Amino acid sequence: MLKHSELPESYHDSAYLDRLHFYIPGWEVDTIRGEIFSSGYGFVVDYIAEVLKSMRNRDYSYRYQRYFTLGSDISTRDRDGIHKTFSGLMKLLYPHEQASAEEIEEILRFAIEGRKRVKDQILRLDDTMVAVKFGYQSLAGEWTAVTTLDEDEYPGHYHRGRRGAAGEDEEPADPVGPTPDAAGSEAAVVPVPVKEELFQGQRDFVENQRGISFETLLMPYLRARLSSCRTCEA
Repeated sequence: MLKHSELPESYHDSAYLDRLHFYIPGWEVDTIRGEIFSSGYGFVVDYIAEVLKSMRNRDYSYRYQRYFTLGSDISTRDRDGIHKTFSGLMKLLYPHEQASAEEIEEILRFAIEGRKRVKDQILRLDDTMVAVKFGYQSLAGEWTAVTTLDEDEYPGHYHRGRRGAAGEDEEPADPVGPTPDAAGSEAAVVPVPVKEELFQGQRDFVENQRGISFETLLMPYLRARLSSCRTCEA
């Protein structure tokens, strides 16, 4: 993406881009609409500017360490970028520092994801850079890996062109199913009906996730219900 962006060529330097703390894609930002703005009282611009200026010397970078620790694979520069973003978000959302562990985890994950996006783009420009396992660990030892939405939905495209990435330099899988014999004839295959296993449990979706609809979520259950009703009638 950076190779074909509007950035001047002088900025296409991995050492320079590595100094960016955070990157958020524009397609994940909601369009500004009139109903988003508040119709009630709010802070005057110069007042809130003075508040933010007075908080510049306050450091919230390490507030998450009461509950979580960053992965040991994260470098000092990556760690600094995550700390800067985390501290800024804490000042804006929880300046009183009265944030729960769940709220702190949400901010920490967001800060890690933004820094991961920067590093992933750099890996596409400079294959000498070392890949990093971005994530955090609870004090109980539970590891949580941080991924991006487009990485989860399209891993083959997201990791394309990266050395050692999924799908790169791998042998093609063996073909599945019967193959024609030397004479070119194909044996008739009668498909064996397989009972569809329905999902049981809770599904979690993230904001802006695509490919989710009532049809994909509910139709398997409706078809199974309809089939059972027909069996009972018979």
